Amino acid sequence: METTSSSSNQVPAASKLLLYSYWQSSCSWRVRFALNLKGLPYEYKPVSLPAGEQFSPEFKCLNPLHFVPVLVDGDTVVSDSFAILLVILKI
Repeated sequence: METTSSSSNQVPAASKLLLYSYWQSSCSWRVRFALNLKGLPYEYKPVSLPAGEQFSPEFKCLNPLHFVPVLVDGDTVVSDSFAILLVILKI
């Protein structure tokens, strides 16, 4: 059986979502769960909290509070898990 996919649900390749996350973070887990439920493709960028990677200069530019998760969509950066969930619901 052949299936066709609707292009209205898919994120264009130019605006691929980036998720900065730590695998044991419950807030990050909720965001990953929501992204997968919506079927949204994203690139996972691990941030090791025990190694202190959240204090790196690169990550500080994304979130000066040093929290995960952080969702990046082009020029838009959302660094609060509840706000990320609201964004995901609107996509």
